[in-house]
Amino acid sequence: MHQPRFQHPLSALFPEAAALLDPPSLPVGGDGDTVQANGLVAPLGPRAAYGAIARYAFDVGAFENSRWCVFLGASGHPASPHYADQNPAWSRCEMLPMRADWPGLEAGAALRQRLVPD
Repeated sequence: MHQPRFQHPLSALFPEAAALLDPPSLPVGGDGDTVQANGLVAPLGPRAAYGAIARYAFDVGAFENSRWCVFLGASGHPASPHYADQNPAWSRCEMLPMRADWPGLEAGAALRQRLVPD
């Protein structure tokens, strides 16, 4: 029942692009009195209106064991494949590996960007 509706700040100004700007979402559990805290505004119905935006679990003895998840994705760019790719895991209350060591980050990188001063 608690399915949030995410609306990009620019979708109201560009309604023809709203389908691309507004990320999809899946239902979430919980309410204001649970660990999985999500809330609703009663007059607006059962749609989740607010809640946590990220979950983290750090293993300070072995950072490569750390986990995380955000309710949409790691990118704020609507054209990125990571714009809303974590929402399914968020909805299932799963956490994803958090890469911490540089060799692991480099090995898993799909793209590289090099910044060179003028």
